[in-house]
Amino acid sequence: MGKHSIGYKLQELDSKGKRITKDKEGTGEVFIYALFPPDPGSTAEKNRQKKKILLKREDGSPKPMKEFKYYDSGNLKTDSSIAKSIREAVDSLAKEMGFSSEVHTMDSMTGEQKEKRRVSYAFRIFIEHYRTTPTKRTLKPRNPKSVTEIETAFMHYISIFGDHYIDDFPQHVAKDFQLKMAMIPTRPGASKKLAPRSIRKHGIALHQFFDHLSERGWISGRPVKFDLPSVRETPTPRKWKPGSQDKVTQRIVGLLEEAKSKPGKKNRRMSEADIVQNHLRSWMVNAHIGLRLSEIWSLRIENIDQKTGHVLIPAVIDMEGGLDNNKQPFKVVCHSKSGRDERSAIPEACMDFLKQDLEERDQKEGWFLARPDGSCAYKTPEALGKVFERHQKAVGIFGEAKRSHGARVTIGTEMGKQNIYFAQQQLRHKDVSTTLASYVAETPDEVREALNKVSEGFQKPKDFESRNTEKVM
Repeated sequence: MGKHSIGYKLQELDSKGKRITKDKEGTGEVFIYALFPPDPGSTAEKNRQKKKILLKREDGSPKPMKEFKYYDSGNLKTDSSIAKSIREAVDSLAKEMGFSSEVHTMDSMTGEQKEKRRVSYAFRIFIEHYRTTPTKRTLKPRNPKSVTEIETAFMHYISIFGDHYIDDFPQHVAKDFQLKMAMIPTRPGASKKLAPRSIRKHGIALHQFFDHLSERGWISGRPVKFDLPSVRETPTPRKWKPGSQDKVTQRIVGLLEEAKSKPGKKNRRMSEADIVQNHLRSWMVNAHIGLRLSEIWSLRIENIDQKTGHVLIPAVIDMEGGLDNNKQPFKVVCHSKSGRDERSAIPEACMDFLKQDLEERDQKEGWFLARPDGSCAYKTPEALGKVFERHQKAVGIFGEAKRSHGARVTIGTEMGKQNIYFAQQQLRHKDVSTTLASYVAETPDEVREALNKVSEGFQKPKDFESRNTEKVM
């Protein structure tokens, strides 16, 4: 209701004036607490708690709720009349305490006023402000992906806690957030739930919203801060075992050879060979270069630089994608992780494949994964991810590593053996700590081999034994 709002709440108390717990409801008497702004600098203000004062009779004793239900004549009041009597009593107490009673309790507001006190209304105002203001650190426009992440986080929040009033946060919301978020699937219908890192990311995004509410006076006192999973609780990176990726490559190549020998079917926009060829293209740039699904999906032929041997990932791709399977137009939108143009090197083995593929197509521009009519072959990155999943399941390696990120972990691990900074550059991480924490798997055999080389320089017990024997003789 705002920083200076006044309201009331009903509370059941026992004969000693203590609050009745839920399991004992109905055994006490209902009384009314008037709610006032907390004293400046008090603990209640820091915790966004109202100052509660029990409504009393003229003789100073607590006035139960039932005394507001009847007229002096003994007739029962209507619900609206009961609410009016309570508000008048709260307003009278407010004036005695020096508060303005201009803002009444929620039930006295119009429908439009109530809607403006909902957290969804506040979020709409916040997200518009967030979208149209630059970042404090760089004073540059915000990455649209950051806006989308906050919107997604709020969507999850609403699905859990509902569209409550901004001065009426659910009890224990700070503790319950991560527990309830852990039950949300990664996508509709999926059995896999949100990972701790995703929950943490959503929580931090929402903290920006709640901080904004507190700074602008929408809520009083300390903004909501969720209990979030520890940043140390990161899943161990899983890379592909030697030969696993080759199994998929071998399978796709075999399917492509079969498809090329089959006659094409009439009235189909893509032949089977065209479809499998796109599978091979996407798998090669993932396995050899470590491109993310969205980057492969949105890759343009003109962004493959054969002269320098690099792939360009533009800061923004926002283009018409052509027609989908239902011949409906769609867009391809992809933003780089950093918000600026990025580059990844292409190894020789992959470059040989790409050169041959591009020569056969004889195209200078267009979608890397394309239909014969020029449309992007997939409507979403997830559709491409399903392709990887099917092939991995077919050769029995699904789950050994993440279906697309497993390639990035494998590249990061193998390059990290030579130089961790090479791995950081290829994976395009801003900080090398990201590469070390999430993209480099443990390599116990290599560690032991390196330790053996160090150990070779130390003298062994038998060396000393031979010298001691000589001294005795």
